[in-house]
Amino acid sequence: MSEAVEYKLRKELVVFVALMEAKLRENDTEKIPWAGFTTDYLFFRLVEEVGELSQALLYRKEGATRDVVAEAVDVANFAMRIADRMRQKKEILKELRVLRDKEAGNE
Repeated sequence: MSEAVEYKLRKELVVFVALMEAKLRENDTEKIPWAGFTTDYLFFRLVEEVGELSQALLYRKEGATRDVVAEAVDVANFAMRIADRMRQKKEILKELRVLRDKEAGNE
């Protein structure tokens, strides 16, 4: 069995995750819960957000750092959503295998 490993989170990560959470909370009351979207749709939105990040980087004006950071946060949030949906799918498939194995053993 593997031992638990403790990590001290980097300052940059802590700050970025806080920005991600703030954006997620901002959208909590306004939009349809993201858990209801397919991974295909989430990927489509991720690609859109990458385009917006690209535009923010290419055409940034003096002091437009906020736009670039906001778009990077959007990209990260969609990537996180996809990863979370895949993690959930893996857990569900594991539970289904356990149920199938139990039923096969009971027959």
